[in-house]
Amino acid sequence: MKSLSMLLISFSLIAAFASGPFPSPVLAGLNIPSGYGQTSLLSAAPGNYLGGMDYLSNGNLVYFDGAVVRLYSGTPPGTSLYDPPGTVFGSFVKVVQGSTIYFGESTDMKIYQVFPTGGGTYQTTVQNNFDLESFGSELYISYNPSAQPHARVAKITLPGGSLDTIVGDTAGWSGPIAFDASGNMYYCVPNPNFGQPGVDGLYRFSRSQVVGALGSGELRLSDGQYLGDALDGCFDMAYDDQMGRLFVTTGNNFTAQIEVYDTTTGAVSQFATKTSGTFWSTYLRFRPGSKPFSPYNGPDAGVLSVIQNETVYEISPAEGQQPWTQAAPAEASQIEGAQDPAGSNVANRLSFVVVPALLILLLRPRIRTHETTNASPRA
Repeated sequence: MKSLSMLLISFSLIAAFASGPFPSPVLAGLNIPSGYGQTSLLSAAPGNYLGGMDYLSNGNLVYFDGAVVRLYSGTPPGTSLYDPPGTVFGSFVKVVQGSTIYFGESTDMKIYQVFPTGGGTYQTTVQNNFDLESFGSELYISYNPSAQPHARVAKITLPGGSLDTIVGDTAGWSGPIAFDASGNMYYCVPNPNFGQPGVDGLYRFSRSQVVGALGSGELRLSDGQYLGDALDGCFDMAYDDQMGRLFVTTGNNFTAQIEVYDTTTGAVSQFATKTSGTFWSTYLRFRPGSKPFSPYNGPDAGVLSVIQNETVYEISPAEGQQPWTQAAPAEASQIEGAQDPAGSNVANRLSFVVVPALLILLLRPRIRTHETTNASPRA
């Protein structure tokens, strides 16, 4: 693992190249489909990185800014809720049943409960914790008990941290988890070869399989329904129940930044791609609205939130159907010129920088665990 000091020094060097003060984005580069707009909410302070985010039931954002867990309600950087001991890398920030906040970190590998009014308590330690998801009040975690690719998924009880294995040794690195409204569990085995098909995959396990594995049972990847390759990798996932599709961030500097799996047809498409330059999209959350998350369906049709290059963006359908486009247009509108729901031009809020390639390679932010591999940027 690269030392924390090296990463902090590198982040400081990048900050020196940046134009525009915090909280303006340092880098940005998404092409999103026509019929959608996006807004940048906040960016990491120079020298920090964003290590997870989720939303409370009131719509306020909870996120780890690289130093503390914060509550954002409209003015960045927001209110400090909890400062974990020491200097740590964030694995996840997750909200369960609207108000219970969990923060996991991969330096000391501890998990904390954070209170919406401030403060937090230690819950447990889980080796190489990567992702936490919930179905109702049930908590499920992906983690790796070793420094080799032996990740697994378990139901976890907090506080205390007792683990009940659901999916045993996957022979892969840790990946993200998602649930649909019926309790089907989705798990993605990341691609350690970055884009080489056949060595990774997205799997679905039925609710009955998950329940059957509780206690003394244990599933293998082969027990799940294989939905396809992870294509360009997978860092985080979010399920859209209204449309029956799974959004996946690649977490890599590839053309594809956010991909979409239609869990009914099996079709895979690109929802967002990068512009020129070096960009990566990592954490992802989806908040459903009163209407399907479709082009020109309006901002009340849901919000897809993504962290790209240490900036939080919210993507939502634009207002009104263009009369000459009865289906979603094939062309993409670059983020620089996309209009957010309030009508302001995102380009006016972006600060672009040129960063040496060596620094970017040092900082590719799939730093959620201590897992290491020659082909992976995980540190």
